[in-house]
Amino acid sequence: MTSCSSTGPARQNLGLAPSLGVLLVRLALGCIFIYYGGQHGFGYFGGRGIHTFADTYKFNHFPVLPALVWAWMSAGVEFFGGMLLIAGALSRLICIPLLIDMFVALWLQRAGGFGSYDFNLALIAMLSLVLLAGPGMIAVDALLFRRCLWSCGPQPIQKS
Repeated sequence: MTSCSSTGPARQNLGLAPSLGVLLVRLALGCIFIYYGGQHGFGYFGGRGIHTFADTYKFNHFPVLPALVWAWMSAGVEFFGGMLLIAGALSRLICIPLLIDMFVALWLQRAGGFGSYDFNLALIAMLSLVLLAGPGMIAVDALLFRRCLWSCGPQPIQKS
C-alpha cells in the first residue's frame, strides 16, 4: 500500500480544484441527507416523523425486522451520515450505507417511473463519486488518515 507523500505521484491527484469539487459535492449531499433524515426521523423541516416514515416500510412488507427499526436505521443513516459527509469524516465508509439507503429508495419508488426516482439516481452518482474519489484534501479524513488510502484518493498503478 502506498502512503501519501507531499511530493509523490499520489499527491498529484489531490490538487486544490478537485478537492474543492469534492467538497462541494460532499456539502450538497450532507445538506440533502440531513434535511431528509431530519424529516423522516425527527419531524424537522416540516416532516411527518418516524411513525409515518415507518408506515412506508410496513406497507412494502420489509422482512425480518419491524418497520419502525427499518425506519430508524434509514433516518439515522441519512441524518448522521449527512453530518459526517459535511465534516468529511469517514466519508468513504458512510457512503456505503447511504448508497444502500438510496437503492432501497429506488426500490420503494419503482412503480412511479423515471420522474419519481431521478433524484435518487443523482444522489447515487454523487455518493459514488465520494466513495471512489475520496473526500479530498479539505476534510477531517485528510487530517486524521494522512498515511492511508482513506485520504489519498485514487492511487496510480505502481510498476514493480
